[in-house]
Amino acid sequence: MKSGFQTALGVALALVLVLGPGVATAEMFVPTGELDLGRPGDDPVVAGSYAYDGTTYTVSGSGSDWWDGGEYAHYVYQPVSGDFRIEADVTWINRTGTWGDMDNWVKAGLALRNDVDNGSGNEKEVNYFTAALRPDRNEVAHQGRSAATVNMFNTQLGGLAAQDNRLLALNRTTVDGLPYVEGFVHNGTDWVKIRGDFAMNLPDDAFVGLAVTAHNNDGRLESADFAGVQMLPATAAVDPGRSPGTPVNTPEVVQAVEGGWGVVEVINNGDMNSVADAIRSLEDGGGDRLAYNLMGPLNINDHEGSAKHFGNDSGYGVRYADMTGGGEVNHIALLARGKFVVPSTGDYSFYINSDDGEELTIDSRALILGSEGWSDNNIGTVHLTAGVHDIQVIHREATGGADVEVGAAPGATTNLDDFTLIGYKGLGQVPIPGLARDATMITSLPGGWAGGEVLSLRNALSAIAQGEVDGSNAYAMVSSVNHGDPDNGDGTTNTDRGSFGGDSAYPNDVVGVDDNDFGVMVSGVLEIPADGLYQLGFQSDDGASLQLFGGTWNSIVADATGNAAIVGAVLSNDSLTGDSFTAGEIFLTQGLHLFNAQMFERSGGAYFELFGRGVSESGAPDPSWHLLEVGGAGIWFDGDGLQLVVPEPSTWIMLLSVAAAGLVGLVRRRRKAS
Repeated sequence: MKSGFQTALGVALALVLVLGPGVATAEMFVPTGELDLGRPGDDPVVAGSYAYDGTTYTVSGSGSDWWDGGEYAHYVYQPVSGDFRIEADVTWINRTGTWGDMDNWVKAGLALRNDVDNGSGNEKEVNYFTAALRPDRNEVAHQGRSAATVNMFNTQLGGLAAQDNRLLALNRTTVDGLPYVEGFVHNGTDWVKIRGDFAMNLPDDAFVGLAVTAHNNDGRLESADFAGVQMLPATAAVDPGRSPGTPVNTPEVVQAVEGGWGVVEVINNGDMNSVADAIRSLEDGGGDRLAYNLMGPLNINDHEGSAKHFGNDSGYGVRYADMTGGGEVNHIALLARGKFVVPSTGDYSFYINSDDGEELTIDSRALILGSEGWSDNNIGTVHLTAGVHDIQVIHREATGGADVEVGAAPGATTNLDDFTLIGYKGLGQVPIPGLARDATMITSLPGGWAGGEVLSLRNALSAIAQGEVDGSNAYAMVSSVNHGDPDNGDGTTNTDRGSFGGDSAYPNDVVGVDDNDFGVMVSGVLEIPADGLYQLGFQSDDGASLQLFGGTWNSIVADATGNAAIVGAVLSNDSLTGDSFTAGEIFLTQGLHLFNAQMFERSGGAYFELFGRGVSESGAPDPSWHLLEVGGAGIWFDGDGLQLVVPEPSTWIMLLSVAAAGLVGLVRRRRKAS
């Protein structure tokens, strides 16, 4: 699955296209130009050429390859607009009398390209190439590059009859408003499809023609004859499948949230060997599922792999919800939806890199980037009007390290150093201008509990992720996590449980009912005023956990039940004994730190609090605990603040944040009435 030509091989399904009536009207292929693609004189080191005798084009080309590093070949072309089909009978010319003197990966065939300008001399343009391989291999290939910065895909069809010539076709048509490109070979009876792909970044006006690469830049020229070259009307696409950018329908009804992403992750639902596999997994409701809100950038790593262009990665939710059983995250499907603000009309570039496959859509096909390749940099530019725009990201990981990151830049650029993560520049980096202390955010979690007892944190998270979607999965913006059930199960109506008074009812509290068997997930961002030690914790009935990204828990400093533990990066108290007043000491650097917290309630009174305090240089803690809240007087430590924040719109682009009351969203699911 990783990079390398041999590892990208595939065998296409033998889909047969039977040409219908009325498609035989042909136009002449009329070349308007030719060039050595790549760095003429260097690679290809020898100039190529072509000749035409009235029936056959003979094309000779040098060049090291037409593959991941770029296109190095001789290309004879004409401009083309819109949909078409080109056919040619390709026959290799034997230079020495033995095919073994040719490189094993020589290619001659029909190519469709974004441009013919050679750019900076390292040709990596949007292109699709249907090619005959060395004759003794008895196979053909269809390959392509969906964006100028990504690696190519390659699919081969073997088992063909032994012969020197191959009748090939390249078909460009439109499906669901998007260009779709297919490669075909004729097996002597029927046209057989090698492969088809939505050519998301191919312009309507492009170039089509004949290409030869020697796959060896030692000075040799390889030649092929192209007979019967003709341009035809496009034929109907064969089984194109889902078009990119189509909205994904999940049981959790994942939606964007102000200040962050609505996310669902699915594991244990089959192999994720393609984006199509991921979409199936997301939509069918199977596997272990976790829906949550990720505040700030989409920059995730399973911590078994390595960060890509941007560091300070956060982790997959399923990993920290203890749904993976430890080790690296494999065969995961992820969907993320967000909104971003464009301050002024103009061009904006977007970037996505993931391991292994991905798709990024702006405004339902205003821009679509995608690849099935391992760790490709996918970059594209789109013209956007000022205002709010939608973004959808699909990510799939098969095996071998998992990560995904999404960024944007003003203007048209392919330089990764111009990009920042969408949301803000990244934890541990300099925040974007205009980051406000008292900005507010919404975080919410669709999903819920379909019935039964909630006996552990994992049980609660699974319950939340089930996505019952019956109207009772409430969520809200809040300025602090200090919640209780007014009906405590002991005949009282007092909400002041735990260590802090003034509790608010849970968002979907049922008046007069002791609500039992539910879970809560909350996420947000802490602003740390200075490098140093902080003590952060929670209190709940029954258990709870707290995770801070970008820090390591040193020790447990408060534990009322004896059930607290530090599990990986999570401070946890998975208890059914009642009160779980738990706090840990952690070193945090100045800046922004994402956090996730969860609680579960079985029965007999419910409350949930998140609090913290600073630790002085002498090691003595601040004399009192303070709720983590927006603008709270008790949150200030030595004249600076530890508070929950979210980025506000910068001077050019970021995730949408609105000024509204509240900060941390909670989702709670009560047991469904029988």
